[in-house]
Amino acid sequence: MSMAIADRLTLVRLLFWLVALAGAAGLVVPVLAEDREWRHMLEPSGQAAILLLAVTLAVAPVKKLLPDGSLQLWLVRLRRDIGLAAFAFATLHMAGTVFALGRLDYVIQGLAWASMWTGWAGWALLVPVAITSTGAAHRLLGHTWKPVQRLTWPAAALSAWHWYLQSHGSSLFWATVGVIGALELVRIGLAARRPH
Repeated sequence: MSMAIADRLTLVRLLFWLVALAGAAGLVVPVLAEDREWRHMLEPSGQAAILLLAVTLAVAPVKKLLPDGSLQLWLVRLRRDIGLAAFAFATLHMAGTVFALGRLDYVIQGLAWASMWTGWAGWALLVPVAITSTGAAHRLLGHTWKPVQRLTWPAAALSAWHWYLQSHGSSLFWATVGVIGALELVRIGLAARRPH
């Protein structure tokens, strides 16, 4: 990768994290300032998490549709940042849930409902993915690194189920699932056409 492309990529990553941090601050600061309750930040933090996760999953099929070049390279390099931002917003969402409920026994009781345990299970599966999302972890784990990263898919499925139950199948939910599903079908179709 040329120095100019690397510099632009660094700038894009910096801008991405500034926007993500500003978004997170916009959710948390009003709560800490006691202008809003924790429950008010649950829906936007959850939507941010699942949409960023969807973008992370979309990178692989979109990459197949793009010609080789800097845009394709940028997408692949940014995927880790987008995935980590998804995990950060998911963690913020889960923390907000705990604070909104206010008591640990209420959190535990809530796990009896699919609308709750699906969210917690999806987040738990993202923890090892986030922890191993570094070059050092990749080198340390070797061939076992990819199976750990593939936990993103069941985490996304559980998170989508959680979102469906919480939103009662909103139009944004169906649009997101539809786009990801269509991209995956295209990726599978392209893989099937590739000569073996």
